[in-house]
Amino acid sequence: MARVSDIYGSSRQPTYTSSPQRPRTKYDAFQHQRKLDIYIRCTELSQVDQFSKSDPLCVLFMKNMGQWCECGRTESIPNNLNPRFCQSIELEVGGADYQPMKFTVYDLANFTSQDLRKHDVIGSVELELRTLLEEGRPFIGELRLPGDMKSRGRIYVHVKDIKGINSKLRLQVKGSKLTKRAMFAKCNAYFEVCCKVGDQEEKEGFHPVYRSQIVARSQEPRWQLADIPMHKLCGRNGNETEILLQCWHFVQDGGDDLIGEAKCSINDLLKQDHKVIQLYPQQQAKSRKPKSSGSLNILQCCVEHQYNALDFIRGGCDMKFVCAIDFTLSNGNPKESNSLHSMMSEHNEYLEALRSLGSVLSYYCVDKWYPVFGFGARLPDEEVTSHCFPLNGKEDLPQIKDLEGIIEAYLHHIQTLTFAGPTFLAPVLRRILRDFVPVSTQSSQSYVTVLILLDGILNDLDDLLPEVQKATELPLSIVIAGVGPGNFNSMRDICSNKKNATRWNLHFVAGRSNNSKHISRGKVRDISAQVCRDLITYMKLKNIHPNPAKALKIKPLYESLDLDSTAERKILAKSLSQVNDMQSCCPSCGSNITKVFP
Repeated sequence: MARVSDIYGSSRQPTYTSSPQRPRTKYDAFQHQRKLDIYIRCTELSQVDQFSKSDPLCVLFMKNMGQWCECGRTESIPNNLNPRFCQSIELEVGGADYQPMKFTVYDLANFTSQDLRKHDVIGSVELELRTLLEEGRPFIGELRLPGDMKSRGRIYVHVKDIKGINSKLRLQVKGSKLTKRAMFAKCNAYFEVCCKVGDQEEKEGFHPVYRSQIVARSQEPRWQLADIPMHKLCGRNGNETEILLQCWHFVQDGGDDLIGEAKCSINDLLKQDHKVIQLYPQQQAKSRKPKSSGSLNILQCCVEHQYNALDFIRGGCDMKFVCAIDFTLSNGNPKESNSLHSMMSEHNEYLEALRSLGSVLSYYCVDKWYPVFGFGARLPDEEVTSHCFPLNGKEDLPQIKDLEGIIEAYLHHIQTLTFAGPTFLAPVLRRILRDFVPVSTQSSQSYVTVLILLDGILNDLDDLLPEVQKATELPLSIVIAGVGPGNFNSMRDICSNKKNATRWNLHFVAGRSNNSKHISRGKVRDISAQVCRDLITYMKLKNIHPNPAKALKIKPLYESLDLDSTAERKILAKSLSQVNDMQSCCPSCGSNITKVFP
């Protein structure tokens, strides 16, 4: 099976059909932000190369502070003067409807360089954003070079709103008895899934949103499993929206031949008894007795919902937080200023790591009672080093109320502890897994985040690894924060060792970086996103879905991050989410955030 991901499209020139004029919809510049899918196709492109057809690529630029900035690009298509780009460009708009934008089509000099300066420009067209949003039909423009009025081709831009559909269509198809291109030749076949765009009729109203790999020299090709976002397929009619399936024969010079096509709805594909779709040549599709050019056998077709962490939290998933702190002698004497546990300041490195990571990782814990343990120290009146002891001194009830309570207990008990060693982590992790990780089911959902603060090398790796492997099967994430300037190479190796694990939920973050003793907000955000992904992966493996949403009263996130100024709030809002009045979304984990930043 040959995979040629960049070779698509048809070289035949389409015929244009004029669509009736309809009233222009006025674009409201003060409406809520919209997320758009932009589909692009070109026709009659100029041939830049002398001995071969152009290899087009389309790039969208928008003007910002007087400079053209790239906002997205399509895939490249070799040897094609009439490309239909499968990869759409996603764009969020709102407010500045007069913003200039430019579509530029390039002829690739090579397929390895991403630098646009190394490629030839075929032509470009400039317009304002409102031109796309006000039009009731696709935008059609002439591609030209600056200072040259000669047309270099034509560009068609279709715009669709991206709705809040968090699901994808999983589709696997097998061809059967596909028509040969010649008597002794076999098909080099690929298939396309096309959605309906605009109001045009027939083929001009469909645009490809998925294109398979090419299976060489086979009349019975079996293509790989396809994952297609449902928002690209669904229109106003939902699953009843009509889609177009096309099967093509690949030709090296770009003149691909259409083997056959068929129209159906998404519900037709999902029906258990609808396993075979007959293909017909385009010119025979409307005849009374069309001659079949083969068929597509639907091997697998289902809709897989894409949930995010907040879907589970809103549905009542009980988020829990557990903390463990290293009190070994390698941290230094707490009565000295250079100690990582220095009592001379309430802002030692352990407390800074606890505040920055704990405030975020414990944010969605509703009851605010957290089990907290220490390890690597001798308790009062004891001569043996304890590798797992409750920080509040209550063996049967190690929970401490909220984060400030943990800090108070830490500052109080650190004066009574005798730092010792060695650094054994397995005992405390073993107890957490045994006593504080409940079973998560569909009716009783729960998830635990474990934060471990330590300063360097572990002395029980052989005992720790089995516990870490056991934790991969449980509903929890383990975050190990390295405090101080110690050697954390062994921890990095453990956290990156993902062999033979269906799910890896152990993560490491270093407290010091770039001459700073504080964990940056970017690292905190990345760790939070990792925990969200761990939760989603576990629930997916156990086939657990979010329960119906429940009302939760949660204070704004910026309050837990100690953001005092409005400028800091805006900076964090920009990095965590795209904020609007209706809905915002975390770019790291994809979680929807509702009114987090007022």
